[in-house]
Amino acid sequence: MSLPLVRPSLRRQDFDHVLDAMVHDRLASGEVNRSLGREVVKSLRLKEGLVLASVGDSVRRLILGMGLVPGDKVVLSPLAPPYWLPNLEHLGIVPLFADVGEFSPVIDVESVKNLVKEQPKAVIADCCLGFIPDVDGLASLGLAVIEDLSQGLGGRFQGQPVGTRGAGVLIQFSPESLVAGAGGCFVGFRSAPDPALTETAPWEALSDLGAALILSQWRDAEVFAEKKREHFRHLFHRLPKSYRPPKQGGDGDPVMPWFPVLVESGAKEILAHSRKKAVEADWAFRSQPHLNLESDLDFCPRARSFLFHTLVFPLYATISLKELDLLGKVISSLP
Repeated sequence: MSLPLVRPSLRRQDFDHVLDAMVHDRLASGEVNRSLGREVVKSLRLKEGLVLASVGDSVRRLILGMGLVPGDKVVLSPLAPPYWLPNLEHLGIVPLFADVGEFSPVIDVESVKNLVKEQPKAVIADCCLGFIPDVDGLASLGLAVIEDLSQGLGGRFQGQPVGTRGAGVLIQFSPESLVAGAGGCFVGFRSAPDPALTETAPWEALSDLGAALILSQWRDAEVFAEKKREHFRHLFHRLPKSYRPPKQGGDGDPVMPWFPVLVESGAKEILAHSRKKAVEADWAFRSQPHLNLESDLDFCPRARSFLFHTLVFPLYATISLKELDLLGKVISSLP
């Protein structure tokens, strides 16, 4: 049986929390959902937040809560999670693409600065592959910054947790995220939005059953993060000198959902080698089918480079020593 690329870090105590919600008939959205929202708000030092069932509702709630209206422009990276572009366009928001850094796949401040003349209202700073964008630098351009922590939970920038700087925050709880969930998103605001902007819109809150799993995981997120950092360091030292991962810019300490490797050529051979050794690997950005490679990436050459040269390998907190040894052997023997 192969070592899967994605495996949620589930423990017996997580199942116990879900079972407790079932025993107490907490299937619909209720107190467990609200408790989760309060804990995330407190952790990220936000003013307000809520946990919704779908990413579409979450993006909509965030955009409306920040006062953005159809016709407004928002800057994002071509490598941002694939739910952003279609949902923005559905809301009538005009996307502007900015390139990523030379060594890190997160949105680049200078590239965003070049778009200020287009008068965007906000910028989406996503933690692509766990790497942390310069939120303070983006905010200095006079734009409202939306932090997407879905791939970067547990990271720290200048000693502070990710998610403690932006005007708005979004977290999608998926199996590969640090805090695993079978769906659901957190939406938070640094300042409470005007209720008139969102009071008439229907939002489907995440069930208490789903929230119970996420809440159990959230309370041990720092433990998961340290284990992932430890496993990353182990694999990094096993990586042949001819390969390298992306680099974190500035004073950042990221936590990655996968172990990323940049390859100049021979990606198919590397993936075949990994499969032969019973370890799943894949392209990092396979889930970007919304991109028009000729137009969306025409002015983002560094994003194009990451798109075509980044592979990912398993990296999860609960990996066993035997599995870590297997993974290390595959990494050290890349062709």
